[in-house]
Amino acid sequence: FDKAYDFIPQVNATLIAAGTPAQKQALLDQNYNFAVTDITQDGFTILLNKNAASDVKLSWIAIQASE
Repeated sequence: FDKAYDFIPQVNATLIAAGTPAQKQALLDQNYNFAVTDITQDGFTILLNKNAASDVKLSWIAIQASE
């Protein structure tokens, strides 16, 4: 994160399918799974289940909830 959170935030991520219909289908055909891991006040990691065949776009949001 650009600035550390006061508490460990909740982080959500979404896989983004962009491009032509064929590109979108190719992304879905890869059967990617991912998880948000190692969440700290300073950042997080997104773990992908396998090496990506091409760039994979993800959208994410971190929300600070009071402890």
